[in-house]
Amino acid sequence: MSARTVQRDQLEIQAKIVQKITADKQQQLVDADSVLARDMGGLYLISGSSAATISLPDPSECAGAEVIFKCVSAQAHILSGNTVTFSDGAQLGAGLDGTTLTMAATVDASVILKSDGSRYLVPAASGSITIA
Repeated sequence: MSARTVQRDQLEIQAKIVQKITADKQQQLVDADSVLARDMGGLYLISGSSAATISLPDPSECAGAEVIFKCVSAQAHILSGNTVTFSDGAQLGAGLDGTTLTMAATVDASVILKSDGSRYLVPAASGSITIA
């Protein structure tokens, strides 16, 4: 992530560029336990009065796919799958591998996942995540 400062008419704006979502992928609301298809992608807004468990497809079925999950309710939502391994690849400093990823029970917590064909990498996250 990079921060940049833009000055215009002595007004200073600082912005962080997080992710550009392509126009062909739309926002989708997930408000209950769900199983995602292998053509998943884009932004998933996770809501609900209790924590939702979202099952992801085998990463070999969606190599190269990138997906963003954002909490819009204060629940500890869970991402998992039968043949799924998450790895932060030391990107976030922990070097963790596991089969479930639990997001912080905080509104606006988010995580970006990218399939490399054998696992889901976690290149960025907002709020704490637990990989186990």
